[in-house]
Order: sequence, then C-alpha cells, then structure tokens
Amino acid sequence: MYDAMFTILWMIIPIGAYWLWDLTSGIICACVVWVLLNIIPKFFGYYPMSGKDSLFMLDTKTNKLLVTSIAIFKSKLSVKKYRSCIGKAIDADPKVKRYAVKLFGRYYWKDDENFNQGRHIKVISKPVNRSNFERYVNDVLTSDMKNDRPPYEIYFFKKYEGNKTAVIFKFHHCLADGLAMVSMTTWCADEGSCKIFYSPTEAPFFTKCLLYILSAFVFLFYTIKLFAQKKDVNILHSQKLSGEKSMTWSNPIQMTEIIHYCKEKKVTFNDFLTAAVLKGLEDYAGKKLGTITATIPFSLRGQPKDGSFMKLENDLTIFPIEFPEVSDTIVEDCAKLYKGLKKSIKPYVIYLTTRINLILFPICVVKYLTFWAVNKATLLFSNVGGPKDKVLYAGVEFESLFSMSPNMARCGISVTSFSYIDKVIITVYADKNLMPRPKDFIEKVETAIKKLMKPVKNE
Repeated sequence: MYDAMFTILWMIIPIGAYWLWDLTSGIICACVVWVLLNIIPKFFGYYPMSGKDSLFMLDTKTNKLLVTSIAIFKSKLSVKKYRSCIGKAIDADPKVKRYAVKLFGRYYWKDDENFNQGRHIKVISKPVNRSNFERYVNDVLTSDMKNDRPPYEIYFFKKYEGNKTAVIFKFHHCLADGLAMVSMTTWCADEGSCKIFYSPTEAPFFTKCLLYILSAFVFLFYTIKLFAQKKDVNILHSQKLSGEKSMTWSNPIQMTEIIHYCKEKKVTFNDFLTAAVLKGLEDYAGKKLGTITATIPFSLRGQPKDGSFMKLENDLTIFPIEFPEVSDTIVEDCAKLYKGLKKSIKPYVIYLTTRINLILFPICVVKYLTFWAVNKATLLFSNVGGPKDKVLYAGVEFESLFSMSPNMARCGISVTSFSYIDKVIITVYADKNLMPRPKDFIEKVETAIKKLMKPVKNE
C-alpha cells in the first residue's frame, strides 16, 4: 500500500501537468520527477536500485527471496585463506558493501559506512556431519538478515565430516541472481580453476534489437494468454503456506550413464532430468498431478568468454512453462516441449517485455504482475550447468558445489539441479505444508532416474 501511494503520487505529477497545461509541461514534470528520484539522492549517498534488482524485493511473511549456495571442499581450508579468496570478489563490486533502503516508495542502495567483512562471515568450529549440516542450512535459510547491512551472510564450517570444509553463502535475490553469484565464486578462485560454467554466448546486439521489435508485435497476444492461463490445482499447490521451510539435497549423482542414455534416446540431459523430477513429484504426491506449471529463469545474458568478473545484478525473468503429464513417454514428451521452446519466440518476448515494463511502468505494478503470474505455478524449477572442471581455493579443491532457489509469492516449492564436473546434485526447498518430507521427494527422484534408464540398460 505504501509503495502504491508513492507510485500514484509520482505518476500524478507529470500526468496532472499534462492535463492542466500541455504536453511540454508534462514532459518537463516527468523529467523533474526522474531527477528527484534518480540523481538528487546520489548526493546524499543513495544509489537508485535498478528495476531488475527491485523486481526481487518480493519478500512476504511466508516467503523470503533468499538464495543459498553451498560449497563442500575436499580437505581443510583455513578461514584466513578463504577470507582472502572471497575478499577479491567483495572488493570488485561496490554493491557488495551496500544495503537496501526504501525512500519515498523507491528502493536504493546505501553504503555501509561501518562495513566489516568479518561481520558477514560466521565460523563454526565444532564438528558437523551431513545431518547436523542440513539442520544448520534450514536454520540459516529461515532466519532474517539485518536490514542495515549488505544482504549476504557466509557460514564457514571448519570440520565437516572429518577433514572437509563446508561453506554456506546466503544472499538476498535483490543483490544478484544465482548465475552472477556462482560466476563470482569461480572468478575469485585460483588460477587454473574452471571459470566458465554456462554458455558464454550472449545474443548479438542486432538479434536483441530484432527480438525487441518482434516483442512489440506479439506482446499483447502472450500477455492475454498469460492472463488466461489457469491456476494449478493439486496437492502440492492448493495448501495454504505456513512460512516454515524444509530442505534437503541428493547425494552427487554420476552423470556418465545418464548422458549415455540421452545420446541413445537423442534427448538432452535437461529433458531427462526434468522428466525425473516430474515423476518424483507425482510419486511423492501418491496420485496423478496432471499437467503442472513451473516458473523457470530465463536470460539473454552471456558469461564473459574469458571468465572475467560478471557484474552483480539480476538479469533474468520468470518464464512460465506447462509440463506434460507423467507417462511412459515422459522423457520424450519433455524433449518435444523444450525443442518447441527453442524455436519459439515466447521466452524472449516475456524476457524483453519485463525489461520494457520496468522502463515504462512503476516497479510496484510490475511486481504485482509477477506475483500474479508466479502464484499460478506449482513450483519454481531451475537446471543449472555448473563448472565442467575443478575449482580450487588456495589449492583446496571443491568436492561439490550446488545452490537452492527461493520460494516466491505463494509458490511454495523450489527444485534446483546443479552440475559440477561429472556429477549433479538436486535440491528441494519447500514450505512444510506442501512438502513436509523433502528427503522422501529426493529419494523418489533418485529412484525415478534409475527407472527411466532401465529400458536402455535392457537393450
């Protein structure tokens, strides 16, 4: 309500000037408003938060937009060496030393004058095993961060499962998207580490221009179609959210056999993994779910080809996708779906429309539209291709690296897969009213992977 009141105020000033005087007066007033909101605050230490970052200021009582990355090191890594490694990234972007504030209905970044890296890194010295560590992660994910500090926290476990080291990196989504944060993690790693982990090819400038033009023509069609889309009604979506969260992750799953299966069936790893997750969801629910809608991240941004530092920002949009019903041909059905999307302009239209809307409309309007679209989906789903070769900090190699996406709006289940070298880890983060036994779901997915591969093994 507070945001909406100020938004209406800033809109009324130029519109009122236009109706009372003329177009020139309206444009002048619009420029004055823009200067007041974007230029003047800088002189007082307030840096306007971009529309792309503001879009993720969507915290509710039951869902906080907190993203978590977890790194397990093969052996002990000293706190001092870790601070040195991660400190490179902290010094590389001034945004990491700022916190978010709201001023006149707008979000801004403000420098933390008392910034101290040590206040953001908590060291846990007592030994922990996988079970203890999961409880720690649950506590970390459900705890609020302090509003007067940059929105990230790091938890360093000196003794994980004997002689290993584990790190939890929690940050608010307004700081950056997961891809940018993982890129930062690999960028500040040792020389010789793998620093390219997803497609380094960004859409060419003229291609983007063409997509913008096409988006203008088909924007209305897809907007109407999105509004007409029915809300999912199933056991994993219709419950009221409690705000209590539960999460877990799979053991590292070897990808070699899966990739062999995919080559035999002429499908992609993403097709297969999506099918396994869908079957796991249905087996967990214990009943047919029918077609379910998921929101997935989509971006036109590419990672720098040389693995150099990627600006910390949000450069993605939430794209709704309707998955096929689970059947004996679920892998092939997922392959057809994704293949059709590759030839479709729809993902680009929604991505570019979001960007255009952030320029043309007040942020609160775009936020409410995003809420409305996400609320129709059963889950947030993300498959992330991680580093394809080893990553080291101060000579200590990562054993595994994975992340967890947040719940959003009234959508209470998030499933993420993250691959590292030749293994993949699947994580689930869910509201306890929707999925009180996340371990059971992970077991169902692992079982589904084995079952889906049986036909090829028998051949």
